[in-house]
Formats: sequence, C-alpha cells, structure tokens
Amino acid sequence: MRIALDHLPAVTHAPGVGRYARELARALAAREDCPELVLSEVGPGERSQVHRLRGLEQCTRVSRVTRERWLQLRHRVLGRGVEAALPAVDLFHRTRPLLPALGRVPMTLPIADLPAPGSPEEDALRRAAQRAHGVVVFAERLRPVLADRLGLDEARVHWTPVGSEHFERERRTERAPVAGPPTVLVLGAVRRARRPELVLAALERLRRSVPEARLRLFGREGDCAGSFREQLARSPACDAVEWHAGEVEDELPEALAAADVLLHLAEAESSPVTPLEALAAGAAVVAERLPAFEEALGTHALWTDPDPAEIATRLEVALSTSREPEARTARRTHAASFTWDRCAQATLAAWRGALAAGPPR
Repeated sequence: MRIALDHLPAVTHAPGVGRYARELARALAAREDCPELVLSEVGPGERSQVHRLRGLEQCTRVSRVTRERWLQLRHRVLGRGVEAALPAVDLFHRTRPLLPALGRVPMTLPIADLPAPGSPEEDALRRAAQRAHGVVVFAERLRPVLADRLGLDEARVHWTPVGSEHFERERRTERAPVAGPPTVLVLGAVRRARRPELVLAALERLRRSVPEARLRLFGREGDCAGSFREQLARSPACDAVEWHAGEVEDELPEALAAADVLLHLAEAESSPVTPLEALAAGAAVVAERLPAFEEALGTHALWTDPDPAEIATRLEVALSTSREPEARTARRTHAASFTWDRCAQATLAAWRGALAAGPPR
C-alpha cells in the first residue's frame, strides 16, 4: 500500500489533531510493516511545528502552502482535491473529518468529537462519512452509536486506541514526588464545551475544605474566554488560579508530572487521550462520565456530573489519595497499555479493512 496521511495539522498545530497526526505518523514510520507513507502538508497555515517531527525523516513529505478556499474551488470545478499534489496513493487518511478537499481517492476519516444531534455539523459529518471507505473512532462502544447516527454499516466503523506516552517521553526532568500545595490541572481551550465556569465555581467550593488548593489552567482563549476572565476577576479564588493561555505544548509534560488531579469536563468528547495523559503521569482524574472515558479509564477515575458541589466533592476525594505512591504507580501502569504503536497497528488494520471492503454503496 501507499498511504497518504493528512499531516498538515502536525506542522501547523501543537495540540489536539496536530498531536494525533504527528504521533500516528511517527508510530507508523517506526513499524516494520508500515506501508509507503506520504505525509500531505498541502494547505494554509504557518508551519510552526516542524521542529516536532522527529522520527519522520524517511517519510515522503509533500508541503505546499495554499488557501483552503482555492482547494475547495478546484474540487468543485475539476473534481480533484489535495490528492492532485501527491504521488498516486491507494488511500488517503484524513486527520480532520471534513478537511481537506478530496476527489475520488479512497478515504478514511477519524471522528474524535460527535456534533450535536440534528445540527448542520452532524449533517456535514454524515455526508463525509458516507463517502468514506472507512471511519475510525477511539472508543469501541461508540462504533454502533456512530454507525446508527451517521447511517453507516457498522463494519465500516473501526476502533483504534489512542496513545498516552508522548508527554512522559518529552519530559525534561526526572520523575519526583509531587510537592507544594494541592494542584488541580485543567487542559484545553477555554470554550463552552469545557465548562470553565463550572471549573471555577467548583474550585471556590473546594477551597472551603482545602483552602490551599490551586488551579492551573493550560489552554488558549476559546469562545468564552471573555466571560471567564470577568468571572475570574470577581472570584474569591482569583489568586489561586494560574491561566497559561499562550503556546503551552512544551510546558505540559512538567505540568502533568506536578499535578495532583486532572479535572476534565466535556460535553461530548469521543477521545480519551487527555485523561489518559494524566494517568500516564500518575495524576488522579476527575471527569464527566462519557463513554470513551469510561471505556479507557475504568476504575482509574472519579466520575462527576456537571455540578459545582459534586465536582468539588470528587476533587476533595481525589486529592486525599493523589500523592500515594502505590496509587500513582497503578495509574501509570494502566495508561502504559495505551501506546501510539497500538494505535498505528490498529490503524493499519482499519486501512486494510477499508480497502478490502471497497467503495461505499
């Protein structure tokens, strides 16, 4: 096989889909059974993350800066997309479900977040998924759910695990016992789906029983950054909050290693990578009870509803055992089975299955 991988996010974005693209490519390239891999970096954006591409020197990278609008126009007029800039490939694996524009090349796409039912975003995703040779999800129990919502044959929906070892691999300091005041860590952009107002309200309640508790928030300014800043300025816990809103990727390995608890609230997340990153560092996890989280974390998380009082209670329980060496070792051991090599192996199987199944009817 010759496979093209949408690698543009890998060189333009540090977190999220950029990390997925980089780590998947790196793990594939390290495998003896890796097919010929073409990394497609065709599209817009500053190539700000090229320095993160260690281990990909032997791959064919095709890089071309062009506007997304031009790619879409060429697709509408000529019926050809990004594949026109690449060597002939057997399959194109998107890392973003709706981008880039593609012609008739066989395609697989991953789905890490499900849009709201009945939304225009779900309609667009359904159309893209029904044109795909295969769809990849990151929780086994979501396969039938996604097939039903998007009108797919379940055999075309493939599960792959995610990896969690990347930040531990990149940590610059030796592992040491967690010290200092009790620290709650929150990762991700400050946007409504991550419920930042509940995070702050829960911290205020937590400090009634754990007055030294602190919150460290690493994430860019999202769709509710302004209202969160206003809430934070009025909060009695304002002095206990650190918000790192810039380029934070290089800070995350040490931030996770120093955290007692990761608090992860999300409305409809379908990838467990963020809480697994915390377990890999030994931190406790308090999270909303979402299918992907339950499947991957099992008993190694405390579950909460999106209620400040309940979140504060769960955080207090998590903090009471977060520094116990046996507990931290158990969390790291659990996360150790979630490797990017396993993701690469399962992705290869998904590609073979998608090509064997042929085009969708």
